Amino acid sequence: QMQRLVGKPILSPFRVERLLRRLRVIEPGVRGLCTAAVYFLSSEPGLDDREGAIARALLGVDSAKSPSVPSSRWALDLWVVPRPGTISPWSSKATDILSGCGLTSLQRIEQGVHYHLDLDGPLAESARDSLAACLHDRMTESVLFDVDDAAQLFGRAVPRRGRRFDVLGQGRSALEEA
Repeated sequence: QMQRLVGKPILSPFRVERLLRRLRVIEPGVRGLCTAAVYFLSSEPGLDDREGAIARALLGVDSAKSPSVPSSRWALDLWVVPRPGTISPWSSKATDILSGCGLTSLQRIEQGVHYHLDLDGPLAESARDSLAACLHDRMTESVLFDVDDAAQLFGRAVPRRGRRFDVLGQGRSALEEA
């Protein structure tokens, strides 16, 4: 079961302004930007109240006070997360720490960033993709446009059965088939 905890703003006001300047080069209609740390927890059967309280305390998440995101008619929400199919170094260490602090049902935790962009008007898909490219490192991160897609962070791929190719016996044709 995946749970999501929203943390504190992840960028300082200075960094927000610097990032806004870069985003406005791509799309001048970007009016504002809010960020927040987001923690995705995978646990079986799910964190109970005690474990949830421990997780919130260790991650600095105040459940009574979630970050305020300005509401506007036009907005774009993006979640930058580690690439699905990978386990980030942060995840490995944080999972060990949280497990050692009593979260026995925790299987894994991953950290992401929620970007909320306030816009002047509707956004073309090409502009959306260009803005997303500006907010993440393609080598190690992915962008989600729907937070529910974060469940893929914890998916387990089933390996396919391997095949053998007789390169010594069949030569080039075996390489081409492979």
